[in-house]
Amino acid sequence: GLVVTAVADAKMLKAPSEAGSIGYLLVACGGPWLFLMGNFLFKWSSAGSRFGPLSHGIGMTLLLIIGVSGWAFGWNALVIGIAATLALIATAIWEWLSLHGGWERWAPWMGRVFRSLPTS
Repeated sequence: GLVVTAVADAKMLKAPSEAGSIGYLLVACGGPWLFLMGNFLFKWSSAGSRFGPLSHGIGMTLLLIIGVSGWAFGWNALVIGIAATLALIATAIWEWLSLHGGWERWAPWMGRVFRSLPTS
């Protein structure tokens, strides 16, 4: 995943204003997707939980949406690269928060919101 992402960075730095080709979209979104998938599978298999980390699943979904949107709307390489980077940053922040107390520690006021939601 990291090597594929490095290829995307090199292509983006060479021609940032060019429209993203299918090849560029595959490496720009596919490299981070492979990285997240590898982490997802490792954490899922080593944690013994029923599901893998939700943050990684959402991050992979965001990368797929970015890839499809970049192709459909003709985004340039720089926009695709920034969007993919933001998806990784969002995943990292979500994971860090979930491993360090989650919303109960960092946003205790959210407890009132979650407790007031209907459970059924």
